[in-house]
Amino acid sequence: MGYLGGVILIFVALGITVGMGGSLASVRVSLVLTGIWWLGLGGLAISGLKARPGPPRPEGKSIVSLSSAALGTAWRQRKEYSEAFSFLLVYFVFSDGYSTISVVGVLFAQQELCMNSGEIAALLVEVSAHAGMWRFPFR
Repeated sequence: MGYLGGVILIFVALGITVGMGGSLASVRVSLVLTGIWWLGLGGLAISGLKARPGPPRPEGKSIVSLSSAALGTAWRQRKEYSEAFSFLLVYFVFSDGYSTISVVGVLFAQQELCMNSGEIAALLVEVSAHAGMWRFPFR
């Protein structure tokens, strides 16, 4: 279902919240429904995964220990792949900065500009649509 399924779940949760008068119980029901939704879809996705390619896992080695060893190897080789390491570092900083601005922007709009949730949602949709128009122009 992807993004469409997520949007459907948001509207279902919104209906439950409005139908129950915005009570704490409605939030709890919505959270439980969200957990069931993602557990069910996650289980469906995991069930379709194929077996791990390559040699079998060594006896006595857990996935965590193998992953930790691979991470250590990658860390030691970071100088050989300095451009990739720099890219990942910059991507982390950019991603964290973007997330922070998104969260703080909503708080700023609510507290300083006295915008309600509907106005903020409309503004976000408008800005996202405009950014998408410039990023993916029709040809």
